[in-house]
Amino acid sequence: MSRQSPNFRDVIVEAVMLLDLADPPRWKGRLRLPGEHRSIDILIFNIQGEFQAVPALCPHEGCDLTHCPLLNENILVCPAHSRRIDLKISKFRVQEHDGQFLVSLNEISLFGTAENRIENISGSEDSQTVLQLREEIDKLRLANLKQEKQIRVITQSMDATLSESEQQKIKLKEKVGQQHALSRFVDRVMDTIDDLLIVIDTEGRILRLNTAVERELGLTEAELLGTCIDELLTPLEQQHLTGQLPGLPWPIRSVLLETVRLNGYYTGEHELLGKNRCNIKSIYWLKSSLLHSEQGKLEGAVVTALNITELKNRETQLQLSAKVFENSSEAIFITDPQGTIMEVNAAFCAITGYERSEVLGRNPRILKSKLHNKPFYKHLWQSLLNEGEKSGIAEKTANSARCCSASTPSLTNGAG
Repeated sequence: MSRQSPNFRDVIVEAVMLLDLADPPRWKGRLRLPGEHRSIDILIFNIQGEFQAVPALCPHEGCDLTHCPLLNENILVCPAHSRRIDLKISKFRVQEHDGQFLVSLNEISLFGTAENRIENISGSEDSQTVLQLREEIDKLRLANLKQEKQIRVITQSMDATLSESEQQKIKLKEKVGQQHALSRFVDRVMDTIDDLLIVIDTEGRILRLNTAVERELGLTEAELLGTCIDELLTPLEQQHLTGQLPGLPWPIRSVLLETVRLNGYYTGEHELLGKNRCNIKSIYWLKSSLLHSEQGKLEGAVVTALNITELKNRETQLQLSAKVFENSSEAIFITDPQGTIMEVNAAFCAITGYERSEVLGRNPRILKSKLHNKPFYKHLWQSLLNEGEKSGIAEKTANSARCCSASTPSLTNGAG
């Protein structure tokens, strides 16, 4: 069993274990070399009645070959890099004696040579292909790692972007809601104003208006929005405003807006055209000022219009009354409720001989002729208070002929 020659010493394989679940079944044991503390794990196969052994670890990268299957009943293929190990070429002879496996020392010394032969044979057949495959696999592995890293970075960036986008969306939604609420509030404020209120852009187009505009002009918001505000003015008034503008280097789209822009503001009386343009036109007092953004950029103008038609009619009536008062041939004087003379006409001064400055602020009793008694004057003032008028000719005084005509409802007191 054991060879006594120092060159042929048998070594017992220790810790032998049968791996019957492997395909094909094999033994795995440990071989301790003489004079060394380390041991070598080997695999023992029964190939057609002969025992052959190979290292249990791949000599290239130390991959475990314990459970690798056999190809063609004699070739082990490393699962890590597909390296082939041919059992028949290995030439390792193993003897079995009384259930123990023995390996000769001289054959053990050939382990390195056998490994080199296997590597050389493998290299001679597939070394170039294997090396190329290894390089490609390494490149793919590095590329995959790089791609995975890039994917993680991109995914994190996308998650952060989506999160930020959601937050911005929420903030934008809140801001839009606040703007809508503010816009509705401004609309309510505008609608509470009795004056007409119109907002125009930098080309004179109507952007916003209040309900007073629709109520006064009979035009709906849909009919007015986007139209030029100049269309509400008569052609004659447009021509008048155009004539007041200096030569401008740009085309005039709205004479009213250019008038406001030229002075910074504008006020004036204008007739505004309503839905039925054949009817009597109303007169409005227009006030307009420029509208700027928070950054100072011109955004348009705000125009307000107050209906002064009734005031103009009253003014006309007062002007007519003043003409009648001044040009009347009868002497007329006007007093306040206390009887103080407030105004006299030219006929009064001509008939009585008093200058206007002499009678203003005095009582009508200065016209007293002393030819009538108190019941006469009492009856005169009672008629004014009850009937609103009294006419007659005053008696001449001793010094001059002074007459008066008390023909106004405001004459409520007199001299007694």
